[in-house]
Amino acid sequence: MAVTAVTVDVEADFASDSLRATDVWLPWLLDLFDEHAVQATFFVVGAVARRRPALPAALRARGHVVASHGQTHRPLTQLGAKELDLELRDSKAAIEDCAGAACTGFRAPFFAAPPHLYAALATAGYAWSSSMAPLSPISGPRLRRRQQAVTSVVEIPVPRLGRLPVPDGLSYRRLLWPVSRHVGAPSVFYLHPYELTSDPSDFALPAAWRPLMLVRSGSAARSILSDLLGDWQRDGAAFAALPHAAEPARVAAAI
Repeated sequence: MAVTAVTVDVEADFASDSLRATDVWLPWLLDLFDEHAVQATFFVVGAVARRRPALPAALRARGHVVASHGQTHRPLTQLGAKELDLELRDSKAAIEDCAGAACTGFRAPFFAAPPHLYAALATAGYAWSSSMAPLSPISGPRLRRRQQAVTSVVEIPVPRLGRLPVPDGLSYRRLLWPVSRHVGAPSVFYLHPYELTSDPSDFALPAAWRPLMLVRSGSAARSILSDLLGDWQRDGAAFAALPHAAEPARVAAAI
Protein backbone atom coordinates (compact mmCIF):
# COMPACT_ATOMS: atom_id res chain seq x y z
CA MET A 1 0.00 0.00 0.00
CA ALA A 2 1.32 3.43 -0.96
CA VAL A 3 1.71 5.85 1.95
CA THR A 4 1.53 9.62 1.47
CA ALA A 5 2.58 12.23 4.01
CA VAL A 6 0.49 15.37 3.56
CA THR A 7 2.41 18.30 5.02
CA VAL A 8 1.29 21.87 5.70
CA ASP A 9 3.67 24.81 6.07
CA VAL A 10 2.00 27.20 8.53
CA GLU A 11 3.46 30.66 8.03
CA ALA A 12 2.24 34.20 7.50
CA ASP A 13 0.33 34.94 4.29
CA PHE A 14 2.88 35.08 1.51
CA ALA A 15 5.53 37.78 2.05
CA SER A 16 3.40 39.57 4.67
CA ASP A 17 2.75 39.60 8.42
CA SER A 18 -0.91 38.64 8.08
CA LEU A 19 -2.30 35.36 9.46
CA ARG A 20 -5.78 35.89 8.02
CA ALA A 21 -5.59 32.94 5.62
CA THR A 22 -4.42 30.63 8.39
CA ASP A 23 -7.14 31.84 10.76
CA VAL A 24 -9.88 31.44 8.15
CA TRP A 25 -8.85 28.34 6.21
CA LEU A 26 -6.98 26.10 8.63
CA PRO A 27 -10.27 24.98 10.26
CA TRP A 28 -11.60 24.06 6.80
CA LEU A 29 -8.40 22.17 6.06
CA LEU A 30 -8.64 20.20 9.30
CA ASP A 31 -12.21 19.19 8.48
CA LEU A 32 -11.09 18.08 5.00
CA PHE A 33 -8.35 15.97 6.56
CA ASP A 34 -10.90 14.35 8.87
CA GLU A 35 -13.07 13.56 5.87
CA HIS A 36 -10.22 11.72 4.12
CA ALA A 37 -8.62 10.18 7.24
CA VAL A 38 -5.46 12.24 6.77
CA GLN A 39 -3.00 12.37 9.64
CA ALA A 40 -0.90 15.32 8.50
CA THR A 41 2.34 16.98 9.52
CA PHE A 42 2.19 20.71 10.23
CA PHE A 43 5.47 22.64 9.99
CA VAL A 44 4.71 25.74 12.06
CA VAL A 45 6.86 28.88 12.14
CA GLY A 46 7.86 29.58 15.74
CA ALA A 47 6.77 33.22 15.56
CA VAL A 48 3.34 32.08 14.32
CA ALA A 49 3.08 29.67 17.24
CA ARG A 50 3.82 32.52 19.64
CA ARG A 51 1.13 34.67 17.99
CA ARG A 52 -1.39 31.81 17.98
CA PRO A 53 -0.30 29.83 21.08
CA ALA A 54 -3.38 27.57 21.10
CA LEU A 55 -2.77 26.40 17.53
CA PRO A 56 -0.02 23.74 18.00
CA ALA A 57 -1.91 21.99 20.81
CA ALA A 58 -5.13 22.12 18.78
CA LEU A 59 -3.38 20.47 15.83
CA ARG A 60 -2.07 17.71 18.10
CA ALA A 61 -5.54 17.23 19.57
CA ARG A 62 -6.83 16.52 16.06
CA GLY A 63 -4.23 13.76 15.68
CA HIS A 64 -1.58 15.58 13.66
CA VAL A 65 2.17 15.96 14.11
CA VAL A 66 3.55 19.45 14.76
CA ALA A 67 7.11 20.28 13.68
CA SER A 68 9.22 23.40 13.17
CA HIS A 69 9.40 25.62 10.09
CA GLY A 70 12.01 27.93 11.59
CA GLN A 71 11.45 30.82 13.95
CA THR A 72 11.11 33.72 11.48
CA HIS A 73 10.72 32.01 8.08
CA ARG A 74 13.92 33.63 6.83
CA PRO A 75 15.91 31.59 4.29
CA LEU A 76 18.53 29.78 6.34
CA THR A 77 21.11 30.38 3.61
CA GLN A 78 21.09 34.06 4.64
CA LEU A 79 21.99 33.35 8.26
CA GLY A 80 25.33 33.06 9.99
CA ALA A 81 26.12 30.10 12.22
CA LYS A 82 24.95 31.79 15.43
CA GLU A 83 21.75 33.07 13.79
CA LEU A 84 21.03 29.60 12.43
CA ASP A 85 21.50 28.07 15.86
CA LEU A 86 19.07 30.60 17.40
CA GLU A 87 16.56 30.04 14.59
CA LEU A 88 16.53 26.31 15.26
CA ARG A 89 16.52 26.48 19.05
CA ASP A 90 13.96 29.31 19.35
CA SER A 91 11.51 27.65 16.97
CA LYS A 92 11.84 24.30 18.75
CA ALA A 93 11.17 25.98 22.10
CA ALA A 94 8.16 27.87 20.72
CA ILE A 95 6.56 24.73 19.28
CA GLU A 96 7.20 22.70 22.42
CA ASP A 97 5.87 25.42 24.72
CA CYS A 98 2.66 25.77 22.72
CA ALA A 99 2.12 22.13 21.74
CA GLY A 100 3.01 20.63 25.09
CA ALA A 101 5.10 17.94 23.43
CA ALA A 102 8.58 17.42 22.01
CA CYS A 103 9.34 18.92 18.60
CA THR A 104 11.74 16.64 16.74
CA GLY A 105 11.06 17.52 13.08
CA PHE A 106 12.05 20.46 10.88
CA ARG A 107 11.51 21.90 7.41
CA ALA A 108 13.70 24.68 6.03
CA PRO A 109 11.74 27.71 4.78
CA PHE A 110 11.70 27.82 0.95
CA PHE A 111 13.64 24.50 1.03
CA ALA A 112 16.67 26.81 1.18
CA ALA A 113 19.21 25.33 3.56
CA PRO A 114 22.97 25.62 4.02
CA PRO A 115 25.15 22.50 3.66
CA HIS A 116 25.76 22.43 7.43
CA LEU A 117 22.03 22.35 8.25
CA TYR A 118 21.99 18.75 9.47
CA ALA A 119 24.87 19.20 11.88
CA ALA A 120 23.06 22.26 13.29
CA LEU A 121 19.80 20.30 13.54
CA ALA A 122 21.50 17.50 15.43
CA THR A 123 23.08 19.97 17.85
CA ALA A 124 19.70 21.66 18.45
CA GLY A 125 18.05 18.33 19.25
CA TYR A 126 16.11 17.54 16.07
CA ALA A 127 15.83 13.94 14.87
CA TRP A 128 14.44 14.31 11.35
CA SER A 129 13.90 16.81 8.55
CA SER A 130 11.90 17.28 5.37
CA SER A 131 14.01 20.10 3.95
CA MET A 132 15.20 18.58 0.69
CA ALA A 133 13.31 19.12 -2.56
CA PRO A 134 14.05 19.63 -6.24
CA LEU A 135 15.81 22.98 -6.76
CA SER A 136 16.94 22.95 -3.10
CA PRO A 137 20.53 24.08 -2.42
CA ILE A 138 21.11 20.88 -0.41
CA SER A 139 19.92 18.48 -3.12
CA GLY A 140 23.20 17.80 -4.89
CA PRO A 141 24.60 14.25 -4.60
CA ARG A 142 27.93 15.49 -3.21
CA LEU A 143 26.19 17.34 -0.38
CA ARG A 144 23.93 14.35 0.28
CA ARG A 145 26.94 12.06 0.71
CA ARG A 146 28.65 14.62 2.95
CA GLN A 147 25.62 14.86 5.21
CA GLN A 148 25.31 11.08 5.39
CA ALA A 149 28.82 10.96 6.80
CA VAL A 150 28.47 13.62 9.49
CA THR A 151 24.98 13.38 11.00
CA SER A 152 22.30 10.95 12.13
CA VAL A 153 19.42 13.32 11.30
CA VAL A 154 16.93 11.52 9.05
CA GLU A 155 15.93 13.38 5.90
CA ILE A 156 12.59 12.61 4.23
CA PRO A 157 12.58 14.68 1.03
CA VAL A 158 9.70 16.15 -0.91
CA PRO A 159 9.88 14.30 -4.25
CA ARG A 160 9.62 15.80 -7.70
CA LEU A 161 6.22 16.18 -9.39
CA GLY A 162 6.23 13.36 -11.90
CA ARG A 163 9.29 13.91 -14.09
CA LEU A 164 9.41 17.65 -13.55
CA PRO A 165 12.26 19.17 -11.49
CA VAL A 166 9.86 20.88 -9.06
CA PRO A 167 8.64 19.74 -5.62
CA ASP A 168 5.29 17.98 -5.49
CA GLY A 169 2.85 20.29 -3.77
CA LEU A 170 -0.42 22.11 -4.22
CA SER A 171 1.37 25.14 -5.70
CA TYR A 172 2.61 23.25 -8.76
CA ARG A 173 -0.32 20.83 -8.98
CA ARG A 174 -2.78 23.72 -9.39
CA LEU A 175 -0.44 25.60 -11.73
CA LEU A 176 -0.40 22.55 -14.03
CA TRP A 177 -4.02 21.48 -13.45
CA PRO A 178 -5.76 19.40 -14.84
CA VAL A 179 -2.75 17.57 -16.33
CA SER A 180 -1.22 17.17 -12.86
CA ARG A 181 -4.29 15.28 -11.68
CA HIS A 182 -3.01 12.23 -13.57
CA VAL A 183 0.22 12.06 -11.55
CA GLY A 184 -0.17 9.55 -8.74
CA ALA A 185 0.14 10.11 -5.01
CA PRO A 186 3.65 11.17 -3.91
CA SER A 187 5.48 10.01 -0.81
CA VAL A 188 5.41 13.57 0.55
CA PHE A 189 3.07 16.40 -0.51
CA TYR A 190 3.13 19.99 0.74
CA LEU A 191 0.80 22.98 0.80
CA HIS A 192 0.15 26.31 2.57
CA PRO A 193 -3.10 27.62 4.07
CA TYR A 194 -2.76 30.89 2.12
CA GLU A 195 -3.18 28.99 -1.15
CA LEU A 196 -6.79 28.33 -0.11
CA THR A 197 -7.81 31.96 0.33
CA SER A 198 -9.92 33.77 -2.25
CA ASP A 199 -8.68 37.16 -1.02
CA PRO A 200 -4.92 37.68 -1.55
CA SER A 201 -5.09 41.37 -0.62
CA ASP A 202 -2.66 40.84 2.29
CA PHE A 203 -0.04 39.25 0.06
CA ALA A 204 3.09 41.21 -0.78
CA LEU A 205 3.73 39.35 -3.99
CA PRO A 206 6.71 39.98 -6.29
CA ALA A 207 5.54 40.10 -9.90
CA ALA A 208 7.51 36.97 -10.79
CA TRP A 209 5.64 34.94 -8.16
CA ARG A 210 2.11 36.05 -9.06
CA PRO A 211 1.35 33.25 -11.56
CA LEU A 212 2.44 30.55 -9.13
CA MET A 213 0.69 32.03 -6.12
CA LEU A 214 -2.58 33.21 -7.67
CA VAL A 215 -3.39 30.88 -10.58
CA ARG A 216 -6.20 28.56 -9.44
CA SER A 217 -5.90 29.71 -5.84
CA GLY A 218 -8.85 30.16 -3.49
CA SER A 219 -11.90 28.06 -4.28
CA ALA A 220 -10.13 26.39 -7.22
CA ALA A 221 -7.25 25.34 -4.94
CA ARG A 222 -9.69 23.98 -2.36
CA SER A 223 -11.45 21.94 -5.04
CA ILE A 224 -8.15 20.65 -6.46
CA LEU A 225 -6.91 19.59 -3.04
CA SER A 226 -10.16 17.81 -2.26
CA ASP A 227 -10.08 16.05 -5.64
CA LEU A 228 -6.48 14.93 -5.16
CA LEU A 229 -7.07 13.49 -1.70
CA GLY A 230 -10.17 11.70 -2.96
CA ASP A 231 -8.35 10.32 -6.01
CA TRP A 232 -5.42 9.06 -3.94
CA GLN A 233 -7.72 7.51 -1.36
CA ARG A 234 -9.72 5.68 -4.04
CA ASP A 235 -6.46 4.45 -5.58
CA GLY A 236 -5.59 2.82 -2.27
CA ALA A 237 -3.19 5.35 -0.76
CA ALA A 238 -2.98 5.64 3.01
CA PHE A 239 -2.14 8.91 4.76
CA ALA A 240 0.32 9.03 7.65
CA ALA A 241 2.31 11.77 9.33
CA LEU A 242 6.06 12.14 9.12
CA PRO A 243 8.42 10.63 9.98
CA HIS A 244 6.43 7.38 9.89
CA ALA A 245 4.98 7.78 6.41
CA ALA A 246 8.15 7.00 4.50
CA GLU A 247 11.08 4.63 4.80
CA PRO A 248 13.60 6.97 6.42
CA ALA A 249 17.11 7.23 5.05
CA ARG A 250 19.84 9.67 5.91
CA VAL A 251 19.48 12.47 3.40
CA ALA A 252 17.68 10.08 1.09
CA ALA A 253 18.27 10.34 -2.67
CA ALA A 254 14.55 10.22 -3.50
CA ILE A 255 14.49 13.30 -5.70
